[in-house]
Amino acid sequence: MTYHNKTNRKFLRQLFFALSIVILGFILWAAVQYLFFRPDSNTITIGTFSQYKKNQIIHKKKERFYIIRDSSGLYAVSDVCTHRGCMVLIKGNTFECPCHSAVFTLEGRPLSGPADKPLDHYYIYKNKQNVLVVDVTKSINKEIRYSE
Repeated sequence: MTYHNKTNRKFLRQLFFALSIVILGFILWAAVQYLFFRPDSNTITIGTFSQYKKNQIIHKKKERFYIIRDSSGLYAVSDVCTHRGCMVLIKGNTFECPCHSAVFTLEGRPLSGPADKPLDHYYIYKNKQNVLVVDVTKSINKEIRYSE
């Protein structure tokens, strides 16, 4: 056997060993992530229907939506502007985006500015503990309200 073949074999063994270590490391990292770190929930409890007064608007900043109770019931509308993703703020009887001046109705319909899509509405339901829950993964029709 020549010196060149021995060098190649040694290199290939070292390469195989290094790749095995990397793959094993990824597998261990994934197992630890799966076993010990749970992703944040996509459902947020918001209390009871009676906690919300008619024409009341509550901003859940951390969760990125508003809870609004109108004459038809309760709804959750996203605070993320559909133009560039800035947080819309309440200004009178509208939502306004401070980044590019898009204006939306309280129902989330665009009135003016660069945004041409409405704000998302999220599904509200009552869980087994009789507490209202908002599921931010489920966009629903803008006309749907939760009511008791």
